[in-house]
Amino acid sequence: MITDKWILIVDDEDGILSILKNSLVKLGREYRVVTASDGYTALNHLKRFRFDLVVTDYKMAGMSGLELLERIHHVQPDMRVILMTGYGNNSVQAEATRLKAYQYLAKPLEIETFRQVIQEAIGNSAGCRGCALCLPDRLRRPVHRQIGKFRQPSADQHRRAARWKHCHVD
Repeated sequence: MITDKWILIVDDEDGILSILKNSLVKLGREYRVVTASDGYTALNHLKRFRFDLVVTDYKMAGMSGLELLERIHHVQPDMRVILMTGYGNNSVQAEATRLKAYQYLAKPLEIETFRQVIQEAIGNSAGCRGCALCLPDRLRRPVHRQIGKFRQPSADQHRRAARWKHCHVD
């Protein structure tokens, strides 16, 4: 059973919202996409629903994407947020990095690149079902360390063990 992936897209341009939503819905039925036309509506959605990812525009009326990013991380520190903008410059990108944006995308977006970034951000590698790779960053590293301690034996180790099974010591 594949778990639904809930994505919130925030942009003040209806046309952009429609294109991005449709591009993700076409990837599969497991994508549930909710849209918001401003940061305040997005925050209300985040209070009411659990999302796996937020994608937000930078330049919006009322609240910028950077402000939204900061507010989201105050409430949900592990939430992955992708910031997209057509008005990007080095200072915006530096601020996005400082606020721990998962990714920074420049508009106009290539739809295939957008889809790939979304899939990477929510850990959707061929129908992921909650594996260690899909954990929040703060949990993923300790899990990988523990998994490394219990690696599967190599084929050679299996062969050697199989030889010993047939030996009986009296």
